[in-house]
Amino acid sequence: MSSSQYLNPDPFVLFFSILGIVAVAGIVADLLLPRLGINMVRKFIAPIKLELITAVALTSMGGSLFFSEALNFVPCFLCWVQRGFMYPAAVILTIESLVVGLLGRSTGALLSPKIAHIHLGAWIATPLASVGLLVALFHRYEQSVESSLGYCDAAVPCSQKWFNEFGFITIPTLAAAGFATIAYFGFQILRSDLQAGNKTDSTNS
Repeated sequence: MSSSQYLNPDPFVLFFSILGIVAVAGIVADLLLPRLGINMVRKFIAPIKLELITAVALTSMGGSLFFSEALNFVPCFLCWVQRGFMYPAAVILTIESLVVGLLGRSTGALLSPKIAHIHLGAWIATPLASVGLLVALFHRYEQSVESSLGYCDAAVPCSQKWFNEFGFITIPTLAAAGFATIAYFGFQILRSDLQAGNKTDSTNS
């Protein structure tokens, strides 16, 4: 008996859909609230950006595996492409977070003092997430127009919706939320790394 025959997918779909909404709400809050003079959210997120995007990447990876392995939502070709961007990002960010948490330094510091300010995991994961976001958005578009792409398996079409929570959230919607969160806060980490490097250069000069 397959797991999907005794697992009701509805509560799990609702759970991951809420997580996706919260992730996007976090981006919106970080963008808009400071303009209104409300910095509480930004101050809360600022010191945990790396841990945040690591958690998002691991949750996205775990969620996709749960959908396919526990609920038998068979991944299509575009789903596999998105996994190809999310899974490496999750592993790389986990390594970066462990190094920072256990050693108190970035992975760059392990390689050379000249790049001690660089969080290499974020520098690799952020571009991966950015490209993955484009793929996820394209996949969601294909679902909306219900097109049949030649490179997608007819038995598992890329336009198939295993669920449509709240009338708009599907698997690539959740993937896009995860990628967007990693890319958005990842770029902030990159900017902080560059600013730290500039300060170091000015101090040494």
